[in-house]
Amino acid sequence: MSANVEIKLLKDGSGRVCIHWFDTTPRDAMPITTPADVKLGGPLGLLRFGGVKGRIACKPELSSVTPQTIGGITYPVMHSDDVRAVTCPLCLATTEAKDMLKHLGELAEAAKAP
Repeated sequence: MSANVEIKLLKDGSGRVCIHWFDTTPRDAMPITTPADVKLGGPLGLLRFGGVKGRIACKPELSSVTPQTIGGITYPVMHSDDVRAVTCPLCLATTEAKDMLKHLGELAEAAKAP
């Protein structure tokens, strides 16, 4: 059995993958909770992964980031909670993303100060 996965690329012809911003900034509308998992972390004990509430910045109506399989093709929702890794122009155009990038830039500048 072969698996077919379709990865969405940016429309600019660069060949880069479209990565959405999973905005975890607390707000009223947080329709997505990522799948949670617990793994044994050796000396650290049990480690919890996922279970984070948020939303896709350019598609706040989405209720899940889990891959969807339609007609034998799997469509993942490529996303990151680090806005610096985001490539989706619609996500980056949101006020929240612009504010976060500005804030991160200010933190980086402050860290350089003596």
